[in-house]
Amino acid sequence: MPESYHATSETSTPTVAALAAEMRCTRGYDRRRAIHARLEILSAHLRSLLPFATKTAYAYSPRESARSGGGIHLVVVDPIKIGRIARSPGETLCKGAFWGLVAWDKPMDRADCLKCLAVAERFAKHAESEAAE
Repeated sequence: MPESYHATSETSTPTVAALAAEMRCTRGYDRRRAIHARLEILSAHLRSLLPFATKTAYAYSPRESARSGGGIHLVVVDPIKIGRIARSPGETLCKGAFWGLVAWDKPMDRADCLKCLAVAERFAKHAESEAAE
């Protein structure tokens, strides 16, 4: 069992890296449900810290025979340019390869793309450091 399992409680906001490590080496339906519940908390927390608006969209996998059917990504609403990262409206934060995006307006409005969440985490840290200065 990864060390992050013991370091991250069910109620605290975990990091993207800790959740990714848990997802790689966790088996069992109940444990995965608990991880996805914390992923939902992390996604909502990061979206609230971002200095720009985002929405979620489902991306279909680029291959028909892909094992993963796609995922829910964070999509930029307005054009942004922070440091070397620039995104235009309608682009995902991770700039992944997929067939197309479908609006995702369900009650569980969370992203499950770990790359999108990692970029959002970097943007949130950048916004916090600018606010502290």
